[in-house]
This record gives sequence, structure tokens and C-alpha cells, in this order.
Amino acid sequence: MAQTSGAESSGRAAHDKPLNFLIFMADDQFKSSIGCYGASPSHTPNIDRFAAESLRFTHCLTESSICTPNRAVFLSGMYPLRNGAHANHSGFYDGVRSLPNYMKDLGYRACLVNKDGIRKPSDLYEWEFRIKESEEMAPGGTIPKSMRHRQSRFDEIEQYLASDDDRPFCLLHASRQPHTPWLGKLPNGLEGYDASNWFMDYEFGRDLALLDKHGLTDSTVVIYLNDNETNQQRTKYTLYDTGINVPAIV
Repeated sequence: MAQTSGAESSGRAAHDKPLNFLIFMADDQFKSSIGCYGASPSHTPNIDRFAAESLRFTHCLTESSICTPNRAVFLSGMYPLRNGAHANHSGFYDGVRSLPNYMKDLGYRACLVNKDGIRKPSDLYEWEFRIKESEEMAPGGTIPKSMRHRQSRFDEIEQYLASDDDRPFCLLHASRQPHTPWLGKLPNGLEGYDASNWFMDYEFGRDLALLDKHGLTDSTVVIYLNDNETNQQRTKYTLYDTGINVPAIV
């Protein structure tokens, strides 16, 4: 029998512990507005850097071209007519299990940041941790009452990531950008969709930086994706490829 070196043994032991998951979901983003998917100029430097060292999907297709059904499929692993969320702004049937249930059963501490998208929670739909948007306006924010013009609470996200809890984490950071209403002009000169797209990318970059800061990068699977393309002709509310072919990077 071949002997195992100390380095191989320690490496195997490190991977015996379940990996963490950071899932970042954009909202109504043009796939073609991401640099690594062909945008020029690119306003998504963090996504582009992440894609350069990741697996980038080119034919990731959603089950629908509107928000709630897509998010419910992602969370439950069931078709919209099976899980109950077949209309926009709807929700799960009672008895439907989804991501927070499954991850808890596997010993994870599951957390949702920002957007829910499930208007009617089922009797089983409950996250152990939830972090809502801050009161602080995003750069270019012009609508104080709009959650889409608010910043994420990165102080609470960091507390969650750096917790003394021994369980692995599953963090779903569900952004509200670059969905309308778009941000106003930023200090870098971008405005409208480009401003919201840039700010969403900036927040994704902050999540990645927190993983680095706390030594979690090598033990975390990071998934970047979008729910469906934005509300323009032949995109949202249609089943053209431009409505259901979304970015996905792992």
C-alpha cells in the first residue's frame, strides 16, 4: 500500500469539512452588459476578474422570464407549477421545501441578504438569518423610499461571515440592481442602467473582499448569476434567448 504524505493528508483533512457557499444574484441584468460576456466598455470589473478564474457558463437558461418564478425554481429545484410560484409576485404552496430548509438539514447556517422575491412564503419557508437593506443611500441614489437606491449592510454581512459559529455558511446576496428605477449620475460619470450595473458589481466585489479578509476564499464556492434579463423588447416577459439566457459563473 502506498504511503500518504503529510501534505496530502492535511489537504484531504481540510476538504473533509463542508465548503461554504456565497451566491450573488443580480436583478434584471443584461447578460451582454457584463464585460466577460462581451460588453465594451465594461462596467463590471469585479465580475470580470472573478470570471477569469472561474467556470463561466454561456448557455444557462431560466425556467421563466420574470422574477418570482425564476427565484422560486432556484430556491426549490421544482418547476413553477409544482412549487406554486408560477406568477410574478406570487409564492410557494404550503409544504414546499426550499434552500434554507435543505441547507439547515445539511448543517449549514443559511442567510438571505436584501431581496426576497417570494411574496407568499409557505409554512416551511424561513431563513435562519436575514439582512435587509440599510438606510444609507447608494451613490447616485435619488429615491429615498426605493430599496433599489439603498446600500447593503456590509457591517452585518461581515459579522455573519466572521461568526464564531462552527457551521459552514450559505449566504444568498440577492441584489436589487440593476433593476429599475436606475440610479442617477455617479461620481465616475455613469448614470442610468450603467450606474446601477456598476454599483451592483461594486457590491459583489465587496463580498469577495470580505471572503479574502477573513481567510474564507479557499473554502467557499462562489456562484454569480442573474434572475432574468431586463424589461426591454424581446427580453423580460418573453421566451426569446435574450429573456431567459442569463449569466452564470462558478
